[in-house]
Amino acid sequence: MWTIPLDPVGAALGFPNDVSHLGRGYSIARQLQRIGYRQIRPFLSEALLETRLQARPELMKPWFAYSEDKRTSGGWYLTREGEVWVVGQVGTKTQPAVAESFPVEARAVAVFVLRELDFWDQVGQSSPIARLLGRFYRLFG
Repeated sequence: MWTIPLDPVGAALGFPNDVSHLGRGYSIARQLQRIGYRQIRPFLSEALLETRLQARPELMKPWFAYSEDKRTSGGWYLTREGEVWVVGQVGTKTQPAVAESFPVEARAVAVFVLRELDFWDQVGQSSPIARLLGRFYRLFG
């Protein structure tokens, strides 16, 4: 039986450590399932993440590495441009590119975390393959 982690903010912020090629190498879908993202999402906000990131700035570096290491144009990206941090999404044939600048690093990372995890969770909800994998990991993961 799955239970909500005692620290949903920590579970979300630790996400890139397990999907990185330097970490455990879990797929995004599997890691979302492992941390119970759909169940913890109501307990997460940009403000909560930003507060934790300000208190523990070492948690930001894995998110920059995760963004740089992505092998897909899907989802969001996080980068630094001079004195500002940018959270954006690459444009597609049907959707224009999006980019938003932030003067505070912790704020940018908090925004990126929720946008990225929400994006992939939404993909998982709409993909029959992801739903099938989700059932598999619930049974055997």
